[in-house]
Amino acid sequence: MKGMVSYEKNGIKICITHFPNRKKPCLAVQIDSCIYKVASFDDETSADWFIEILEEMFCREGEK
Repeated sequence: MKGMVSYEKNGIKICITHFPNRKKPCLAVQIDSCIYKVASFDDETSADWFIEILEEMFCREGEK
């Protein structure tokens, strides 16, 4: 996982990203310009799997 992956609805974003002071990828919520860490993943593989699940949930078939 590189960079930030985010999904937005009603002005609220769910983000999977790396924070500068953390080794593992984190799950965060962004509201306006503030980002709040919610959880961290055990490893890169878990973060990538979660991204795949979010894509299935939020994206229509054939859209990415």
